[in-house]
Amino acid sequence: MERIRRSKLYEEIIQQIKGLIASNKMTPGDRLPSEREMAEIFGVSRSAVREAMSALENAGLIEIRHGSGVYLKDVNEKAWVEPLALLLFSKKENLIGLLELRMGVESEAAALAALRAGPDDILAMEEALQMMDKEIRQGGLANKEDFLFHYALAEAAGNSFFTTVLQVVSEAFHQGLKASHGILQRIPERRLVILDEHRAILEAVKKGEPEEARLALRSHLSKVKKKLLQSGNGMEGNH
Repeated sequence: MERIRRSKLYEEIIQQIKGLIASNKMTPGDRLPSEREMAEIFGVSRSAVREAMSALENAGLIEIRHGSGVYLKDVNEKAWVEPLALLLFSKKENLIGLLELRMGVESEAAALAALRAGPDDILAMEEALQMMDKEIRQGGLANKEDFLFHYALAEAAGNSFFTTVLQVVSEAFHQGLKASHGILQRIPERRLVILDEHRAILEAVKKGEPEEARLALRSHLSKVKKKLLQSGNGMEGNH
């Protein structure tokens, strides 16, 4: 088992625990090593292990029986990925990191979409935007509709690598959107402005203006980033 040699966040310990479960072919009901044993295995402090175990317990993946030990509740891959992604992307630094990645990839996709988008691409983006508008006005998160818009934009770029990247990071993308929309839900007027920003991206694509589309995309994500940075430390738990 690889030791964690420098101070890292609890999510890295979670990944080590996940690897330990897989390598030992553990099943629900199996007892995990103790907090002290995990600290020794991973080369980290007991408090760091305790934080990771608390996150796993909150996600419903383990059961901590005081005086007895820690027991595995679920080993399903999807069950592990979704709650953990949500926990990871409730942290501000991780949300910001995802936004910065998206700026780099999607701004170029937007520029290419302005040059290559066909009628079906435009229709897909328009339909996603309409669904997003409806969901936001009904008070919903609209993270799924937001993803559909950006995926349609990537498809319009006419380069399958853009959609492949989105597929690879789709779980992180979905959970990042869910967390950021949840945070911005406390600022209703900002969510309506987000709709206008998406419309600006779409209009630039429809006009065939690559630089305008690139700037509209970057402007949108930059403003989301700014609002998240201004949201204070109350991000934890606001999904």
